[in-house]
Amino acid sequence: MTRIVGVKFRGAGKSYYFDPGAETYKKGDKVIVETARGMELGDISFAPCEIDDSKVREDLKPVIRRAGGDFEIYADIHGVVAGRLENMEYETYEQILSAGDTLFLFTDGLTEAMDADHRMLGAKGMLSALNVLSEDASPEDVCRHICE
Repeated sequence: MTRIVGVKFRGAGKSYYFDPGAETYKKGDKVIVETARGMELGDISFAPCEIDDSKVREDLKPVIRRAGGDFEIYADIHGVVAGRLENMEYETYEQILSAGDTLFLFTDGLTEAMDADHRMLGAKGMLSALNVLSEDASPEDVCRHICE
């Protein structure tokens, strides 16, 4: 027997199987899962249950975490600064955001900023500062909090 949980995307009718691990989920919980299109937000369509191994077509991908949680760094492999070289070509790509997602864009100037004691904020410090904010913080509140 294989333990699974059902996940639906964007209200679509089909449920996809994922490995819930040891976590307990209930119908309607928002979760982050990895799909062929990258990390996506989904809704639990049915709570964890066990099904016969023969009904599972391939190795199940795990549920990464509950949604609505912490900010995290999206590791991006990027190239030369825009405008640095004439006629430079850049690769384009998409990142799917769902309702309620928050995207915080920053440059290295933020993570290299120093406090009054000359300590650099760093990526960990920035994430710590972001993750204490409430989910309904306005963009102005976020900027003000990071700059303090």
